[in-house]
Amino acid sequence: MTIFMVNVLVWLVFFLYFCQALLVISLCAISLAKEEKCNESATFIARLTSDKYDRTKRYQ
Repeated sequence: MTIFMVNVLVWLVFFLYFCQALLVISLCAISLAKEEKCNESATFIARLTSDKYDRTKRYQ
């Protein structure tokens, strides 16, 4: 493998770890908001990602 390919592979691994960290943080925020032990931003995240929240109603 060339140096470029190794570099791309390293950046890809870092990017995947970053995405995984964001997913864990958002899931924690949603679970805390559902238990009503968190602030308004976590409640907002939970509402936006909830299946019950209809995104089409905002534009009607």
